Amino acid sequence: MFLDPAAYLRLDAVESFGTTSTGASFATSTGDLLEVTCYGEGVFRLRLGPNTRPNYGLIVGRAKPCTVNQREPGEWTIASGHASLELSGVPLSFRLKWNDAPVFGSITDCHFRGFTRLPAVGRATRGGLWTAAFAL
Repeated sequence: MFLDPAAYLRLDAVESFGTTSTGASFATSTGDLLEVTCYGEGVFRLRLGPNTRPNYGLIVGRAKPCTVNQREPGEWTIASGHASLELSGVPLSFRLKWNDAPVFGSITDCHFRGFTRLPAVGRATRGGLWTAAFAL
């Protein structure tokens, strides 16, 4: 299967809808909702788009308290214990840290024009498909 990066809209998290004691919600450039929920130290759930699928019970725990801070416009940190999830809004990307050391995150491989080769988070222009690219 060939992945055409041009077939996907690169998402931006343009505005925070607000925070709760267990996470935050954001509006994206495509009109989709991004929800981030903490389920414990180092356990974060990112969900994009409408909630139209059945609940298969993959996450059975309850959401846990965390702190949400906006470092700068378009940048947020969601922390729980030694873990933190950093979100950058334009383009939407994330970095998971443990004791302030990065352990996982969005793609960092850039094209010579300065943008990532694949969308860090993208939605297909047609067909309801999503993509996420990670730095490994």
